[in-house]
This record gives sequence, C-alpha cells and structure tokens, in this order.
Amino acid sequence: MKLYQNLTLGLVFAATTSIQAATLFSDTFDSYANGTADAAYTAAYNNNPGTGMSVTTGTGLSGTKSIQNNIDSTLTRKDLPINLVAGDIATVSIFFQQVASPSGAARPQIGFLGLSDNGGVFNGGTGGDLSARIGGGNTLEFRANNGATGGPTSPVLALTDGLWYNLQFQIIKSSTPNLFDMNAWLYDNTSTLVASISQTGFSNGTIYNDTSIFAGLRESVNIVNMDNFSANITAAPEPGTVALLSFSGAVVFFVRRRMTRA
Repeated sequence: MKLYQNLTLGLVFAATTSIQAATLFSDTFDSYANGTADAAYTAAYNNNPGTGMSVTTGTGLSGTKSIQNNIDSTLTRKDLPINLVAGDIATVSIFFQQVASPSGAARPQIGFLGLSDNGGVFNGGTGGDLSARIGGGNTLEFRANNGATGGPTSPVLALTDGLWYNLQFQIIKSSTPNLFDMNAWLYDNTSTLVASISQTGFSNGTIYNDTSIFAGLRESVNIVNMDNFSANITAAPEPGTVALLSFSGAVVFFVRRRMTRA
C-alpha cells in the first residue's frame, strides 16, 4: 500500500508542477510617486486619454497608496504583452472601495485589450477587448467588442459603502478559432463570493488573433479608490505533461489492480 501511495503521489506531483499559474504582475502602487498617471506610470502603463488616474496617499488597501480616476480613463500595463495559445487561462484582478455613486456611473472594469487594435481604451476603438465590470445598474456584467454588452448579468448587487471588494475576470482561449470562455467573480472584504457570471464560446477574433494583448483597468467618471491590480497566466500543459498525466493514470490503475489480485 505504501508503495502504491508513494508512486501515485510522485507521478501526480511530477505531472502537475509544470502547469501552475504564473503571476504576470502584482501592483500595489506604493512605489509610485503621487500625482497624475502621465507622471507616475510612464514606464509601466499606458493611460488613455491621459491624466485621468492619480496616485493618492492614505487610502491603500494593503499599503499606503491607491489609485483614483477623475475622468473616464483606461490604464493598461503596456510593458507586459501577453501572447495566449489555445488552452491558456488569463486572469486579472482589482480591489476597489465602494462609494456612493451618481446614477449610471460605472465602477471598475478590468480585462484584456490590444493597444494597437483598440487604441488602449476599453469600450472604444475597433473591438479588441474583453472585460467585466460593475455596471451603472449595480450588476456584474461582461463588456466586449467595442463596449457591447451581452451574455449573462448578475442580479442587482447590494454593495456597502466604505467596504473593499475584489473583482476578478478570466478568459480561457479555446482551441476553436476566435472563441473564448469567460468568467467573472465579485468577492467582499471577507473573501465571500458576492456574485459570479460565466459565458462559453464568446467570439472575439481580434483578441484571439492578436499576439500582444494587455491587462487593463478602467473606472469611468466616478472617483473610487482602487488597489492591488494583478494578473496571472496559467499556461496550457505541454504535450509531454499531458502524456505524463495519462501515463500516471495508467500506471496507478495497473499497480492497484495487481495489488487487488494479490
């Protein structure tokens, strides 16, 4: 039995260690100087239309600083292009502090876009974007293809002013051309799931065929504290890893059958 257990653990460990998620970036904004985005983010970020995002002190979730948005602006991590292959999973995350908002104002929107094919702006350009947001109607929703809505939305959310929430958005590149699966989750300050939505087989040929897409963040008009912006990529398993997973299952079955007969 011990031999069987050790063999099982060894094969599973060898097969799975090579397919874990890798962090693309994790930004708390604490290292940035106070001020507008053009001054603070020049090296790492593209800010469009510019001067919208600002770094503020004393409002951070995990440190001393967070960011705010004074106009409708998209902040894109331009220094870290992503080239997804079929089976890859890309996830982006932002924490935001809920505040009382004017009717119709949207809260944070996060996702992936192309700087060239979409101009570095969510809901604009030529349609090269996939994202999720808390909409003006207080629902979790997907946005894509030049700002078009579509697919499922959550029930109306009852968010508490002053609390921090975590919005996460994920895309999975299909082996079928131009298609993605999409997931979005909203968690409260105790990491309890508040809402989630999913959609399979969503078509976006621009993002699918773009070899350089980027993680982006948007907050329209409303000034909201945002912090801990991050993204990670889970690469599709290499053919050798898939073969090892299949081989490990066959070996475990064979060993277990021999032990049962003994």
